[in-house]
Amino acid sequence: MLFQCLRKWEFDDLHCKSQHKAYFDCTASAALTLQQFKMAARDGTLGESKMHESGASVAQINRLMTLFPQPGLGKRPYRKMKRLPDQSYADDIFHRQNKEGKRS
Repeated sequence: MLFQCLRKWEFDDLHCKSQHKAYFDCTASAALTLQQFKMAARDGTLGESKMHESGASVAQINRLMTLFPQPGLGKRPYRKMKRLPDQSYADDIFHRQNKEGKRS
């Protein structure tokens, strides 16, 4: 509505005061809602409820994980069967020695 009014009056905003006011009220309320959302996310009151009072919410855990990243978690390649330096190559520590290989 605002842009139609501005186009009608050749971008003279004196005739479009009510549309201007409605537009700025809408943007102000959206900015306030966004600020409240960000504060709730920072405080951890947003999203899933706490299972018990002593536990942290999902938002708080995500915040802690971003502040203190864990090295190597969730990064490819996943090394589940990694041979440690003190383990011998001759030892069958992953129990692969008696398994059949890929059939052709």
